[in-house]
Amino acid sequence: MSRFTYWMKHTFQLPEEVIGNVEKVEMTGSRSLKIENYRSLEGYTTDQITLGVKNGHLVIKGKDLQITIMRQSEISVSGQIITVSYE
Repeated sequence: MSRFTYWMKHTFQLPEEVIGNVEKVEMTGSRSLKIENYRSLEGYTTDQITLGVKNGHLVIKGKDLQITIMRQSEISVSGQIITVSYE
């Protein structure tokens, strides 16, 4: 992190996902998942969704998975989410 970025983060109390462009994962229960700042959709079936993120892959496993929103930097998934892991 550059000195300027460090200064901005601490001066304005900005969260890491804003400054570092890292993904933000927000899960509501076991039926809804929202990921911001993902890089790419690497794979999609109703049992597994794989996303490219800054430092590798984010793998979502479950049943009846559906992508409900897909934007350039945000994706939402619904279904029965069993695991979310980094690989």
